[in-house]
Amino acid sequence: MEERRVVSGSLSLALTEGFRELSEEEKGKLRYVGSGNARIFRDEQNHILLSFAWKKIPLFSAFILSNQDLAEQTEKAVSKAMREFGYECEGFVTYTLQRQEAKGFRFGYVVRDTAMRGESLLCKKNSGICYLHAYWRQESAEKAEEIWKNVLESARWEG
Repeated sequence: MEERRVVSGSLSLALTEGFRELSEEEKGKLRYVGSGNARIFRDEQNHILLSFAWKKIPLFSAFILSNQDLAEQTEKAVSKAMREFGYECEGFVTYTLQRQEAKGFRFGYVVRDTAMRGESLLCKKNSGICYLHAYWRQESAEKAEEIWKNVLESARWEG
């Protein structure tokens, strides 16, 4: 299956051909996601949405904050923003993206009577933070989690 490279900051990832990048207009319709520098991809067949972003942070913050600190801060903000959707944190996770540790959390929520699951990862690299988010329907969780794992295993840092 053909793959294409997605770059967010200095991170590139491989996505299967089932993914299509959302337009700025489509991104603007998503709740809690602004158009900004995020690249967002959807696989309609497997009901998966992937979002990748890169943000520069002050040098002092890059020095003192750990990936775990960033994950906990992000989880707290997501929890507050998604409270009305029955948000539940399912625990914290650690992945390795080509020898670089990423920390994050798994969660569940319900939107329009559809049970959803997701995972958010954060990784400091130099003076920036790489954000990786995945959302999928609970009913297709097994396939979605396999696709997400393959995307993460394809990670390559450039430069």
